[in-house]
Amino acid sequence: MSKGIRAYDKGMAEQFPYIEWREPIIVNGRWACRLCIARLGLKEADVTSSPYVFLDRAEYDLHLTQTHRQ
Repeated sequence: MSKGIRAYDKGMAEQFPYIEWREPIIVNGRWACRLCIARLGLKEADVTSSPYVFLDRAEYDLHLTQTHRQ
């Protein structure tokens, strides 16, 4: 994971502690990464065809582990 992503994740958690950043959101029946959506400034239309959208929780969890390690 890049230091930039780690710093962004930490900053978002500090700035908005009430948001469950490591929990996915569901967009059109698919699992999406809140952190990636926020970091990239994606809109709902972008999210549906984004590489940050996953078919199931297992795919999402793998992304979270590989990209957003704590």
